[in-house]
Amino acid sequence: MDREASKVAQDGALERGDFPGGGICGGTEKTGLLDNLEQRLPCHHAHHAPDVIGVLVLAIVVSCIKTDFICNSGIANGGGMEFTAEELEQVVKPRRMEAEGHVRAHGLVIGEDHDNPHGRGLIGNLIQQSIVSNLFLEAPDVAISCFVDNDGPPVENQEEPVGEWLRRKAQDGVDLRTDEEWGRIKEKLQAGLFRHDIGDHGNKARMVSLIEFAVRRRVPVHFADKDLFGTNISPVTKEGMRKRDEHMVEYINKVMPDSRSGCVLLVGRSHGANNRFGSLNMGRIDVERSQALGPPKKP
Repeated sequence: MDREASKVAQDGALERGDFPGGGICGGTEKTGLLDNLEQRLPCHHAHHAPDVIGVLVLAIVVSCIKTDFICNSGIANGGGMEFTAEELEQVVKPRRMEAEGHVRAHGLVIGEDHDNPHGRGLIGNLIQQSIVSNLFLEAPDVAISCFVDNDGPPVENQEEPVGEWLRRKAQDGVDLRTDEEWGRIKEKLQAGLFRHDIGDHGNKARMVSLIEFAVRRRVPVHFADKDLFGTNISPVTKEGMRKRDEHMVEYINKVMPDSRSGCVLLVGRSHGANNRFGSLNMGRIDVERSQALGPPKKP
């Protein structure tokens, strides 16, 4: 297969959620982006955990619990570039270790570029290590009914906020991938609250898949953003961003008033300007595109 055909095939595999490049650790199994997080490793590292999550660093970086290594090289990223395992390790290894320390000590704010799967993969790794007690997302906690088709049957408790609905599921460790009600609402929820995951150039690590993984691992998911719908304030203006940041701080303080240990907040990198998250006393890691991984894919 020539180089261009190889890139096309790899990009197609990324779209499907496959792990291109010969399987995990040289084996034959494949792991998805975040649609298929839990895989047994067909290699000698598998004993470190009952299941192991694929860490995303623009392409997929596979990491075993308590083991720092990169299993694959030559993966084509979203921009069609190729890079080596060594380049990937330079990006992910320090962040993973730093992130773990923050979460255990005082919680962590992760600022992401919304089209970049780095940060979501990092969160998945932290959840896999069972150190995340609460996951807070940059989305308003609107009613489940907003995402239910009018011509279909109602969802149980559909007037309650989506975060509360998900937290009830998390208490039982429900596998949302097989939950009929979640299957009926998740695509509308994805399109309505996480538009940056939609389309050819959207984030391949879809937020609904991260939510599914967190709920399956019994991690409470909170939709912590302020709903400015119906107001005359645009959510992307300076005033809108300030109000949203202040609301997220208030929300987190309400849920975790004494200690933020175990708390993870995922937001866009532009949030928290002027030290608006400072009163939370949480660590922060901004996960932007690395020069080693190349520029973002242009439309």
